[in-house]
Amino acid sequence: MTGLTNAEHFAWAKGRALELLDQGDAPGAMATFELDLAKHPGTAGILHPELRNLMYSDYIQAGGKVEGTARVRQFIETLAGPRLVGQGEDFLTVKEIADVLRVSGETVYRMIRVGELEHVRAGKSIRIPRKAAVDLVGWDAWL
Repeated sequence: MTGLTNAEHFAWAKGRALELLDQGDAPGAMATFELDLAKHPGTAGILHPELRNLMYSDYIQAGGKVEGTARVRQFIETLAGPRLVGQGEDFLTVKEIADVLRVSGETVYRMIRVGELEHVRAGKSIRIPRKAAVDLVGWDAWL
């Protein structure tokens, strides 16, 4: 699968995982998604261990097969969804960071307050440099 671009391979892996979810196989979808991403040099490592653990723990915590499958679908669609920022933008919003980390905006604001996350202010707006976000997450979630 190395003949594909990063985005094409990412879309292919997402499609295969969603097919398995459509068949009700959430554990298979999670494993397939993780393994398929690892097959391409441009997508290997995208599923950072902390995000991988979130995906699996969301499924387990849901308890029920239907709810767990819905959570895995949401995780995969959010992670592999359309680009969260426009072409060439170097800053992200608090909401964009919160969405990828799957935390509240208040948690991101706390990270900013205690100095865990670099930021800039533009009037009342807060923006996070893309590099700071990538350093925090461990990979570029905003493909």
